[in-house]
Amino acid sequence: MTITTIPWIVVLGFGAFFVFAAAREILHRRKHGPPDNPRDVFEFDEDAPSYEDPEPEPDAAQDDVTTDDTPHGTAEDSDDTPDPDADPDTADRNETPR
Repeated sequence: MTITTIPWIVVLGFGAFFVFAAAREILHRRKHGPPDNPRDVFEFDEDAPSYEDPEPEPDAAQDDVTTDDTPHGTAEDSDDTPDPDADPDTADRNETPR
């Protein structure tokens, strides 16, 4: 058995399964007729209103928002002082010393 025959076995197996299912469905339809569609019994109301998207609400909260124009994370705020007990090999790579 070569490597190219294995996919054909899988494909033929699935094909045989679907052919068997189709044959059973055809025989069932011949014996019992087409299936009943429950939607055929439902009566549609032609005068009913159709669906419309709701109108978007005005965004009143935008007027009250104040913006802060100061930069965040400036050099004065950071704590970049090196730890004197840290391993010099890992201090430059932002790793936790072991």
